[in-house]
This record gives sequence, structure tokens and C-alpha cells, in this order.
Amino acid sequence: MRNRKERAKAEIETGSFSDISFLLIIFFVLTTTFEKATGRAVDIPSASPPDQQVQAEEKKTPTVNIMADKILFGMGEQESAGEQVSLAELKVRLMKLNLSAKPEKERMVIVEMAEEVDWDRYFKVVTTIAQVGGVVAIVEEQ
Repeated sequence: MRNRKERAKAEIETGSFSDISFLLIIFFVLTTTFEKATGRAVDIPSASPPDQQVQAEEKKTPTVNIMADKILFGMGEQESAGEQVSLAELKVRLMKLNLSAKPEKERMVIVEMAEEVDWDRYFKVVTTIAQVGGVVAIVEEQ
């Protein structure tokens, strides 16, 4: 009979797996970016008498849609498309609203912008709104 040497059994060291997995969990938690919830503040109408509802309807928020070839101005969400205006006309219409004399919550002007709009056009519209005393609210689609 020959003496056979017993082969050493190969074992994988698993003691450090828990340490490695713990470090990976910490790494992924620290490097993960969380998406901020975006939305629009909405005032829910209360059950008020009809004469007060008429006054609330008169306080519509001005909306400016900036597109690559035109600017649309409307009042409220029902007419979000609005009428086509030039930059000078936009300034005149916003001045008629006398935004600078209103409280800050009522000075808001909603700005919606198409993706293909260049920075210069956007800057001119936002600057015009700021010149007449408006506060810009930017609508962001997801």
C-alpha cells in the first residue's frame, strides 16, 4: 500500500464578507442622490358665498409661455396658451397689473418654457417680469 498524502481542503475565507458588505452599504447610502419632490402649491377653494368666488376669479395668476419663436401671455390656467405678444407688449400688460403695489403672494407670474428656447430669450422675459415688480414662478415638467 502506498501512502497517499491527504490533500488540504481549500476553504474560502468568509469572515470578512460581512465587513465588505457593510462598507458597500455605507458607500451606496452616502453616494445616492435623492430626487427632490417638485410640484406646485395649490390653493383649494373654500365653500364661500358666490360674490366672494367672483372676486377670487378676478385674481388670476398671469402666465407667460416662452417658445422658440414667440411669447404667449395669458391670465390663469384656463387660458394657459394665451395671446402672442412681443417683449414690449408683455411689459405693458404686466405694468397694467400693477404688480409692484401688490403683496408678494399676488405678484407671482408663472413662466413656462419650451426646451428649445435659448438662454438669451429666457433671460429677457424674466428680467422684464422683475422690472415691473413681478415674482417669477417657474413651471418644471418631470
